[in-house]
Amino acid sequence: MAQLLPLSIVVPARDEADRIVEFLDAHRWAAERIVVDNGSCDETVALATAAGARVIHCLDGTIADARNAGADAASYPWVLALDADERADLALSEELAGLLPNPRADAYFIRRRHLYHGREQRHGTLRPDLVLRFYRRSMRFEPRKVHETLHASGVIGTLSATICHDSYRDRAHHLAKLERYAQWGAEDLHARGRRANLFDRLVRPSWRLFRSYVLMGGFRDGAAGWELARLEAIGVKRKYEILAGMSKKQSP
Repeated sequence: MAQLLPLSIVVPARDEADRIVEFLDAHRWAAERIVVDNGSCDETVALATAAGARVIHCLDGTIADARNAGADAASYPWVLALDADERADLALSEELAGLLPNPRADAYFIRRRHLYHGREQRHGTLRPDLVLRFYRRSMRFEPRKVHETLHASGVIGTLSATICHDSYRDRAHHLAKLERYAQWGAEDLHARGRRANLFDRLVRPSWRLFRSYVLMGGFRDGAAGWELARLEAIGVKRKYEILAGMSKKQSP
């Protein structure tokens, strides 16, 4: 692609020194790449700057806050929101090149494929999904700590090309991420006045395991499908354990 695409890629990053350069190199076709530092303690900022990215800071905010700060700083009217563990396929850059001169929508869903231990997952919770990530700069993500969503208005379209998501470096990273998201999820629920009960702690984890492994077909992905379903159930259990602990602290 001879010409850089007139769009801004926004990526929140916290302690991503091991993959931020690879991420930026994979998206050199964008005219602007904005790394929103979310409080890194490693070399993320220095490496991103050396790789030609524009770096801004959103310390201690949520991922949604970081995405919104990046959109506020963007130089172009269209934003492609990615994570450091995602890569846009070359076909996506080509599709965007054809779309940008005359967009027919105001925001676009993008198809996302998921890898686990190097293998693409077809079923379970990591089966292919749609994420609303290409949008006009004026739109904003809901400020939640987990599962942030874009408040989109106008016409919503869907792109044909994909992005690839490789979320977990190894099992230790998966467990650490699981604990972090359980904490964030509990904080979100607590802020909305939710309290944990016996049903939450005993039934919800088992239901999540059954849903992921059986109803969503995780068993078709073999050992990886079982591991993903089991760890997801552990994550649900931890979320409600943390929520229960937060509730106790508030009790007189």
